[in-house]
Amino acid sequence: MNTLKNIFEVHATETGVFIVVFSLLLIIIQIITVDKSKKENSKFITLKSFFRDWFYLIIMLFYGLMLVVRNL
Repeated sequence: MNTLKNIFEVHATETGVFIVVFSLLLIIIQIITVDKSKKENSKFITLKSFFRDWFYLIIMLFYGLMLVVRNL
């Protein structure tokens, strides 16, 4: 646990960049793999699908950006 804490404190910028790139990659994969039939039938994203598919990816993206910006 101490090693993980050390990584986020000492190498915060590198960790933030890694988290941002990883979350953007997962978001791109999520967009590519969206089922076309579901996309055509629904005009908006439901709250359940937002929390299931997108919420954690967006939180990861913002956390990575926060790490990068805080340590510039």
